[in-house]
Amino acid sequence: MSWLATLLVAVVTGVVSALASGFVTGLANGWYEVSKREGQAGFFVLSMGFLGFIGGLAVGLVVSRLVAGSASPEVGKALGISVGVVLLALAGIGVTSRLLADIPPGMDGEPLWLLVEVRFPARHPSPVEERREIRLTLGSVGRFSKGVRVRKEGVLWLDEARRDGETWVVPGAVEIFTSRGKRLLEVEVDDKPMIASLAPVPGHPGPKEREWSGWLSASDLTYRLRVRKKSEPIRREAYGPFEVETVVGDLFRIEPRDGLAMGANSQLRISHRGKPVEVEGATGRRFGRPFQGALSVMAVVASKPALLVHVPAEEDRGALHLVTEENGEVRSLFLCATGGRIDVSELTSDPGRLKASRSTSPAGWFDRVGLDHPGLYLLDGGMFVDGRVVLDTTRLAVYKVPEPKELSGGGWGAPLALSPDGRSFVRLVDRETPSLLVSDFVADRAYLLPIDRKRMRTLASTQVDGAWIGHHFAWKREDGTDVLAERPGFSPLPYRGEMRLQSGATRGPMTYALWGAGQELKKAIVDVLTAEVKAELLPAGPDPRVQLLRVEGRVVHVYAGTSDPALVDVSVEGGEAENALVSALATHIDAALATGKFDAMLRR
Repeated sequence: MSWLATLLVAVVTGVVSALASGFVTGLANGWYEVSKREGQAGFFVLSMGFLGFIGGLAVGLVVSRLVAGSASPEVGKALGISVGVVLLALAGIGVTSRLLADIPPGMDGEPLWLLVEVRFPARHPSPVEERREIRLTLGSVGRFSKGVRVRKEGVLWLDEARRDGETWVVPGAVEIFTSRGKRLLEVEVDDKPMIASLAPVPGHPGPKEREWSGWLSASDLTYRLRVRKKSEPIRREAYGPFEVETVVGDLFRIEPRDGLAMGANSQLRISHRGKPVEVEGATGRRFGRPFQGALSVMAVVASKPALLVHVPAEEDRGALHLVTEENGEVRSLFLCATGGRIDVSELTSDPGRLKASRSTSPAGWFDRVGLDHPGLYLLDGGMFVDGRVVLDTTRLAVYKVPEPKELSGGGWGAPLALSPDGRSFVRLVDRETPSLLVSDFVADRAYLLPIDRKRMRTLASTQVDGAWIGHHFAWKREDGTDVLAERPGFSPLPYRGEMRLQSGATRGPMTYALWGAGQELKKAIVDVLTAEVKAELLPAGPDPRVQLLRVEGRVVHVYAGTSDPALVDVSVEGGEAENALVSALATHIDAALATGKFDAMLRR
């Protein structure tokens, strides 16, 4: 057999190997859920196809030369053996990959949820009544080992807990994500294990598992199980004449709220007295895929049951509707267009209620908390959508929010204050020149009040709140309505810094920040800390913009930027655990700023 024939066998074997490698890799992408974002799955297939070609080329070369030296050096024989070796090897790789993959079981071609009910003793303190964080996980245990190979977190709904004699029963759900191994069900309360039990659920559940099991014992708790298909609702909640069914695609971790730590990608289906509710304008599609139901639903506490319903609309946007019952019939009122989400803020001057209204809604679940008392609420459809309205839940009245044309595209913050007559609210516009935006939604007019950073000694937008507004501005009556105006003779407040998290974070290490004459202000802060808390100067580090100090055995960074005005901030090595020390240092610095001797260094 000639070398030309050898090269031909090698190339053909390489091509076959490349195609087979790509096919096996494509299957493995599905088994191991390789992301398709930014072409990751496709790149993996191409990479493995190229490696398969190189491997097949090598096999073809070796096999064809061995055949060439045999008693029957035939090209067909060399090609058959080479292709057979490659296909056999790839089949072995494919079978092994399939056996080691976590392939979820199905029923009628659909993945499954495992519904759970956990029975807690009605003792005190009660994890249910105190809304402590309760976690549910499902793990896979090897058939010949006791270790948990992999886990997936589910959800337990404390808001649906019910009393059953001397116990609390809490429902929940977790995805059946693999058919491998034995299933370990675990329940923790505030990270303390309460249940760790092998659940009697087969690798491939059948019709029998759709019914509730008997109550199973685990420690001093008991639980029971059943299986549901993913196209079926895993929650059904009644609200007046309405019922909301939650069909969940998957769960994800969120900031805990009232014991709930998992959000959901859901479709919320609404019915009225047993009949499906069709909201006008809903497209039944989202991102080009079928979507039956609403993106979010909020219960509106009013004189009669009502729902705030956010549905997908044209061009992957959304629409917000108020759904009520009139004379036994469903009525749907369009409120505003939205982006991918809707922000709801209560309009009030009560700082406690204002802060509570901005807490995160339970993503993907029927929300009974966000509008749980009568009042005024701002419904914001997003920065790039012309749609903001005020909902008066006392009378179920709706007002469009007026906004100056020069502010089109947004750029304002959350509501900060409400006028005494309850018809105007205030937001901060934090642009090159910060201002207060006052919107009289009843009279359909809006106006801007400039903020003089120097006279009002304001370095950060977070320092502008209801109390700050009340100090610098006042409501006065004009033509029977309340109008906001600057106080003519306010006393300047002392400068103070800002405690801040990393951008977009809700928790983590904090820094204390100021703005002004960078290096001069940095030296002043270092002098304050060395005098007040006996900070020890440390040798310079690699960054000349940072002065290192030692306070109470911890390393403190005092940083100054190079712009003018410059950001100057104070942080402590050690992460979130050192936030208390950062706060203590901030108190000392703010006290020094209150003397006024550093005013000339501060500006924004």
